[in-house]
Amino acid sequence: MAITPVPTLTDIPSFPALADRAAGTYNSKAYEFGAHMADKFNGEIAAVAANVRNNALEAQQSAQAVGASAASAATNATNAARDAATAASAPGTNATSATSMAIGLGTKTFTLAQTGKLFGKGNTVTIAAPTGDNWMSGPITAFNSDTGEITVNVTNISGSGTFATWTVSLSGAAGLTGVVNELRAANMASAATVNLTAATGNLVHITGTTPINTLILTPGAERSVIFDGALTLTNSPGLLLPGGSNIITAAGDRALIRGDSNGAILTHYQRASGLAIRSGAVDLVGSAVISSAVANIDFLSLFTADYDKYVIEIGGLRPSADGTLVLYLAVGGAVDSNAANYAGGAAYFPVTGAQAQSSTDSAGAAFTLSISNVQSLMRKLIVSDGVFNGTGAVQIASAISFYRGTNVISGFRLAYLAGANATQGVVRVYGFKNTL
Repeated sequence: MAITPVPTLTDIPSFPALADRAAGTYNSKAYEFGAHMADKFNGEIAAVAANVRNNALEAQQSAQAVGASAASAATNATNAARDAATAASAPGTNATSATSMAIGLGTKTFTLAQTGKLFGKGNTVTIAAPTGDNWMSGPITAFNSDTGEITVNVTNISGSGTFATWTVSLSGAAGLTGVVNELRAANMASAATVNLTAATGNLVHITGTTPINTLILTPGAERSVIFDGALTLTNSPGLLLPGGSNIITAAGDRALIRGDSNGAILTHYQRASGLAIRSGAVDLVGSAVISSAVANIDFLSLFTADYDKYVIEIGGLRPSADGTLVLYLAVGGAVDSNAANYAGGAAYFPVTGAQAQSSTDSAGAAFTLSISNVQSLMRKLIVSDGVFNGTGAVQIASAISFYRGTNVISGFRLAYLAGANATQGVVRVYGFKNTL
């Protein structure tokens, strides 16, 4: 198995224009469009989903291989410590001192009882008292072999007290033992440029919603970042993102950032929702699982400038009482309830048409809706196909409509009329990139 490119989607035929009626081609074009959505689009979307799953499994296996390499590195470190202990017993790197000194951190100067020793500046030594677990260790900052005077910057200690009998021996640099707890940094506000090098710890929460274009991080350094809000990470020379695509964060999303001479690199990104980040011409951009009664299924601010068309897949959606399922469009994060902006004359698009969905519909409604031209100030095309159990029998509903408002659409709401709530079901939203 290997990570493979996302399958491409067959171009969707153009939906017929009103002018095609006069030319006599309106019905044939409408049939071609509908046939494509039913025969090709659903299968191709499934292939995209399978590809994303396989790539995720491959990434998991790569992570396991990294874990095995880490275990091997730990074994090598143990062997190195053993070799360092052997070297420490060599006669040229062992000595004694009668200098009276209190155990403590910082600069300590001793006079060795022996001269001509082979210690060197930068070597790490352990200075141990004869009784108890009392010792100091650190790197040598100055040494005179002729006089035996040795200065050590003590960085690690054990025990306490003042002693006048010491053994001085070469040792390895202090290694890591036990749990390593990294610091949580103070929160950092989002801005066009965020300096992660200045973070006060390795784990950083970034607050705010200002788009980020550049992250500053010393080459080789790494930071774990948690985003506390929705903002755009813009791919740039100062922020290298997977696939060169921008990422829109959500509260709770997590990322690993590694500093490099070519710019900060986002090496890993995990959405709080569990959804994958953008992977191709079509991306899963949102989803909701309904398991308890809700009045509205809201994605009011989901749409972005990265996509101009969205497909909404509804599966197993059930109402608490008989009710018509409708779609509202949102502008600026709020539902547009102006009936004049909807072609049908009501302040919504009726997904189930004139029929109400029965509360006893055990299978639930299954629909595919598409909304095109959402970023334009022109009309927005709405196409809906699906099946549900009406109040008397199974109903098939297919409809084509449009939104005539001259607004950029920011998202949508699904809801039932007549006071019914949605009680169960799944909603998935796919975005189609503007530039393929």
